[in-house]
Amino acid sequence: MPPTFMISKHIFCEKKKNKTKQKNMMKPGEITTPSVTKPAGPAGEHLVRPSEPTPSHILPLSSIDTHPSFRFYADTLHVFMHGREPAKVIRRAISKALVFYYPLAGRLVHSGDDDLRIACTGDGVYFVEAQAKCKLEDVNFLQRPLMLPIDDLLPYLPHPQEPALPLFMIQVTEFKCGGFAVGTRYNHMITDGVGLGQILQAVGEIARGLTRPTIDPIWQRDCIPILPKSPQPHSQVSSPPFTRPNFNLEDTILDIPQDHIDLLINQVTKETGAKCTTFDVLAAKLWQSRTRAINFDPQVPVIFSFTANIRPLLHVLKQGGYYGNCVYVSYVTVSSEWVARARMSELVRLIQDKKENLRVEFMKWAKGELEQNPFEVTRTYAMMHVTDWRNVGFSDVDFGWGPEMHSGVGTMIDSVVIGFLTRPPASSRGARVTARFVRKEHLAAFHDEMMSFQF
Repeated sequence: MPPTFMISKHIFCEKKKNKTKQKNMMKPGEITTPSVTKPAGPAGEHLVRPSEPTPSHILPLSSIDTHPSFRFYADTLHVFMHGREPAKVIRRAISKALVFYYPLAGRLVHSGDDDLRIACTGDGVYFVEAQAKCKLEDVNFLQRPLMLPIDDLLPYLPHPQEPALPLFMIQVTEFKCGGFAVGTRYNHMITDGVGLGQILQAVGEIARGLTRPTIDPIWQRDCIPILPKSPQPHSQVSSPPFTRPNFNLEDTILDIPQDHIDLLINQVTKETGAKCTTFDVLAAKLWQSRTRAINFDPQVPVIFSFTANIRPLLHVLKQGGYYGNCVYVSYVTVSSEWVARARMSELVRLIQDKKENLRVEFMKWAKGELEQNPFEVTRTYAMMHVTDWRNVGFSDVDFGWGPEMHSGVGTMIDSVVIGFLTRPPASSRGARVTARFVRKEHLAAFHDEMMSFQF
């Protein structure tokens, strides 16, 4: 009998059932409609500037930073159990951290022919202080599906005007229990996931009393190879690049226990005699489960892509501190029939081969020898993308009251089939996948495939 691959059972319930279950969590006599208040004006929202004078000059962006696929505002949400006036503490720490990360307080400017740069103006980052009329436990500690609108937890300018938008925005929402949530929105051209983790860690260190971050930030965008760029309209600077198609994807949360991950790893190792990682087996499992659930025509090419951190490939960045976009997108393409019938070890080997070939492929891209631009996102339902956020540094962020409960992406889009692999909530071991992988009609089959697997 094949082993059963168990996942948290509640996560695949219909949305209406989830909402009913969540309402039942509310305590009698307390609130019935959780809400968040964002005071207007200086009392609740304003620009936070560097606490000391900073250089005033123009800084370049890299060829990765300015690629159209990064020309949008990304967001994250981080949940903490305890805090004492966290908004006040974090606001002061941001001001001090901006002395070291002063480009974040600048603004995006054009320098002709769509040459985008950062003007270090010291104008500041946008900060919002909000209050929730509930306790964290009343809203299931902001686990998904959220019981509060995500827009209530993220910082949005009331009257945004391009191109003078702040590059970095942050909101601290305080809950009645003393817990708090930190929501970020940032122009993806200025940083990636690893960079954001580094920035938030720096703010946390200063909030805890350090006079400077333990990691010195490095700009050095010229370390990324300069490649010919396709002209893009100025209007695309901060608007999402993926506007079509709309796949009508369903939210999916998978909490995968460590013992089940170990089961997969051990089985692959037993078959091949080679080591493999958590990412290898989860990526293979997700890819095959999705392919089987959708049941593509046998010869349809299905694509698995993943984002790789290329800092280790650039000698000049090995000392750490670089917070620009430093990623590369790798693709594996085979027929639907092959993926559906393959053994787990065969899928893992495909993914490992791509990882092992990353250095060679990146160097070819750096020399302009690749026909296909790895950053041109394929917009097809037959493609899925996974980004691994387990080691970007979010779990090390501490503003003075301990590390986060959990964190992850704030908003998801319907035009790219994507999932984020993160660490599970602090009390658990294993991995969490937050994704939009399938349409509603494929969700039950995807669930069934993820719940059991025959080696």
